[in-house]
Amino acid sequence: MKNCEKPANLVTFVIFCYNQESYIKDAVLGALSQNYSPLEIVISDDSSSDNTVSEIKKCLADYSGPHKIRVNINACNMGLIAHINHVMKNFVASDFVVVAAGDDISLPHRVERLHEVWNVGKPTVKSIHSSSFIINADGSLTTEKKSYIRNQAKINLLENHVHENIAVLGAAHAWDMDIFRVFGSINEKTVNEDIVIPFRACLIGSVAFCPEALVKYRRGVGFWGPLSTANKNTRRRPIRFYKVNYYLWLQKYHDFKLYNFSDTYARAFKRRRAESIFKIHYLKNKKTTIKKLLFFIKRIGVVSLVYNVLVLKNPKLMWVIERFGQFFSGKIGMKKIFYFLTKIISKK
Repeated sequence: MKNCEKPANLVTFVIFCYNQESYIKDAVLGALSQNYSPLEIVISDDSSSDNTVSEIKKCLADYSGPHKIRVNINACNMGLIAHINHVMKNFVASDFVVVAAGDDISLPHRVERLHEVWNVGKPTVKSIHSSSFIINADGSLTTEKKSYIRNQAKINLLENHVHENIAVLGAAHAWDMDIFRVFGSINEKTVNEDIVIPFRACLIGSVAFCPEALVKYRRGVGFWGPLSTANKNTRRRPIRFYKVNYYLWLQKYHDFKLYNFSDTYARAFKRRRAESIFKIHYLKNKKTTIKKLLFFIKRIGVVSLVYNVLVLKNPKLMWVIERFGQFFSGKIGMKKIFYFLTKIISKK
């Protein structure tokens, strides 16, 4: 397909699904309803063990619309990032990709609107995200709208990506294929493509935001849903979180070296990786040797080490520090601070 002549302005719409038999019909119908053309729709299932594939086939059985449809069913479960890498490498013929999860619903004008933003911003814009409506598991619409980035300028400053992981809403994401042509596949142990892709976009161009809600985002049923409702006091969950963080910093360091090397930023990336390693080590062992302690002090510094020990002992402390930091930087008001403090006290 990649070697064939492709239509001008072709867009690829990809639905990634896994064990979503209850929701996949709405996701597929949302894709089929797109009013943009020429559009190629790729529905890719990661070896579901339920009836997701059967539901997909039922939805497509009587389709006779203008869009070209391709269905991919993985022979074995690859996992989120490996699945994305596989589809980007083997099934995308266009220069612009709009992605969706198998439990969310795209509005009919979603592709048209995102392509407009990308077309106007070419060749600079490499990643686009939009707002979304939030729906419950049963499909009922809430009164909320969701967007991760309140300050759009923040995501386009490379320095901010060096000091923190900035995510867009993956359910409302689209990107230029240069993201994969320039940097290649994403490390399979990195589960946050919605952090890596905006970072890559920032390295070679910019990230654009469409304030219009173009997706109905189903709350609490996706990849992170079960994790967020799990017992947060268990040791297993934070260890997994810091492992994910480690691989994120590793991926960002790799991408940065590939495209825009700077000693100052490279040292910062290494430090973030070392902090993640220290957190994993501390949570697993609690006690440490003098030799190990000196090893970590050399890499992250005394102040950072003490801070990390304090917040690992009491995660609520980090929450309070972050919220007051947001207050003094003007991101949230005092009313919100009181709300967070009340929430903390009520949990005790």
